[in-house]
Amino acid sequence: MDLREHSLKSIFIQYFVTVAIGILLVLIMVSISINVLVGVGIILPANNEEKIIYTLKEQLEGKEILIPEDFEQKCSYALFDVTNQLVHTNIKEINELKDYMEGNKPLGKYYVTIQAQNNYAILEYELVARYSSPFLQRYFPSVEVIHVIILISTILVVILIISNRYTRKLKRALEPLEKAVAFIEEQNLDFEIEKSTIKEFDAIGKSLESMKVALQESLLTQWLLEKKKGEQMASLAHDIKTPLTIIKGSAELLEEDEGLSKEQHALSISVKRNSEKIEEYIKLLMEISNEGIKEQLSTEVVNITTFLKKILEQSKELGKLKSINIVLELPQEDIVLNLDTLLMSRALMNIIGNAIDYTPKEKQLSLKVEKIDAITSIHIVDEGGGFTREAIQKGCEAFYMGDESRQGKGHYGMGLYIAKQIVKRHHGNLFIQNNEKSGGGEVIINLPILVKTTLNDG
Repeated sequence: MDLREHSLKSIFIQYFVTVAIGILLVLIMVSISINVLVGVGIILPANNEEKIIYTLKEQLEGKEILIPEDFEQKCSYALFDVTNQLVHTNIKEINELKDYMEGNKPLGKYYVTIQAQNNYAILEYELVARYSSPFLQRYFPSVEVIHVIILISTILVVILIISNRYTRKLKRALEPLEKAVAFIEEQNLDFEIEKSTIKEFDAIGKSLESMKVALQESLLTQWLLEKKKGEQMASLAHDIKTPLTIIKGSAELLEEDEGLSKEQHALSISVKRNSEKIEEYIKLLMEISNEGIKEQLSTEVVNITTFLKKILEQSKELGKLKSINIVLELPQEDIVLNLDTLLMSRALMNIIGNAIDYTPKEKQLSLKVEKIDAITSIHIVDEGGGFTREAIQKGCEAFYMGDESRQGKGHYGMGLYIAKQIVKRHHGNLFIQNNEKSGGGEVIINLPILVKTTLNDG
C-alpha cells in the first residue's frame, strides 16, 4: 500500500482496516483448519457424543433389561432398577445427575433417558469437540483451549506483522526530517529538505526550512559580529602601542638620569616593568583577536601556594595607590595544578585589577583558595558595590560595558572575557556573583587538581 500523498488520518484508517481484514482471515483459516482436522478424524465434532447416545437410544429402547456392557466405552451412564435405585454408573459428577433428576439442569451437561422393561438408564453427554485419540484426550489441553491459543497467537502475529510494515513505512517517511534535524544540529545549513510521503510531515519540513533560513541569517549575523569584535580588539591593541612606547621610552630615560632620588629611580623601574607587562597583555589581546589562545598551552606543574604568593605581591603593588588591603587565604594542604603560568597570571591580574578599580579606598580585597574533591576553587572577593543583575549574566562577554560604573575608567569590557578564555583552556570554569558577606563582587575560578602532594615549598 503506497503512503505517498496520504495524511496521517488516512494511514491510520488503512492500518485499522488492514488489521481487521487480517483478523477476519485468521478466523476463516483457523475455522477451515478445524474442519479439516474433523474431516480426517483427528478431532471429533462437538455433537459426536450426542449422535452416539441417540443411536444407542434407538437400539436399546424397550429392551427387556439394560446391562453395563451396553454402555461401557461408549458414553457416560447410570443404571437404575424399577424402584429408582442406582445399580451402576461411570459418571464422575453424580451430584449433577441428581440435580437433573430433581428437575434442575446442570450447566453444560445434557441427559437422555433410555427406558427398558425392567430398568432404565440415564446417559450424560456434553457438546464439546474432542480428540479421537485417547492419548491426546488425556495429555493434551482440550480442543477448545488449543483453538483459543492458536487463534489469539495467530491474531497477535498478524497484528505484529502489519504494525511492523506500517512502522517501516512511517520511518521512511520521517527520514527527510531526521536528516534535516541532524544537519541543523551540526550547523550544516547547506542542504535541501527532501519531500516526505505524508502531508503532515511535509508541513513540518516546511517549518524546518523556514527555521534553517532564519538560523543561517542568525549565524551570519553572529559571524559578522565576532569578526567586528576581532577587528576592534586588533585596532585597540594597535592604538595602545603608541602611547605605551612613549611611556616605556620615557621610563628608560628617567632610569638613566643620575639626578633622580632613590625613590624616583624605583618608580621609574616600576613604570618600565609594568609597561613591559602591558606589552604582554597587548600581545595576548592580538592572539585572542586571531583566536591564538586556542593553540597549545605551555603548561608546567605548579604549587598553588607558591604561584598565588607571587600573584599577591603583584596585587599589593596595584592596591597601594588606593590603600587597599589584599589578603590571601590558603588551604592547609598543598595542591598542585598543571598551569600555563604566564596566561593564568594574566587572567588573575585582569580580575584583581578590575576588583581594585571597583573597591573603595582603604577597603579589603581577598583571595581565598578552597579544595573541593578534585577541584581547586579560587575566590576573588572585593568590597565594592557588586555586580548588577545584567553584569552577572553578561559580564564575561567580550566588550561588555553595560555597567555604568565601568564607563569612563579606561575599560573596554575585555578583562573577564580574556580571563574566562584562559581558564577554559585549562579545562576549568569561571563565573561571577555577588558575595553575601561583603556585598561586593566575587569571581570564582574552578580548576582541576593535577595531584595531591605533601610539598612544603610555600
